Amino acid sequence: MLIVECTYRCKPGTRDQLLAIVKPNVEGSRKEKGNISYTQYPSPDNDVDMFVFEKWENPPGIKSI
Repeated sequence: MLIVECTYRCKPGTRDQLLAIVKPNVEGSRKEKGNISYTQYPSPDNDVDMFVFEKWENPPGIKSI
């Protein structure tokens, strides 16, 4: 299993636009073979920070160690 966590920052005032852009990516990733979950969370503390969490059973292109 592979778990990916990351944070990133968007430009102030652009989070709604960003969420609209990433929505198809989230939906597509969830359909990929081996995907258990994929979510992008807006920070509850401000309007610029985002958190991404992915969980893969058997990620494409990654060999088990």
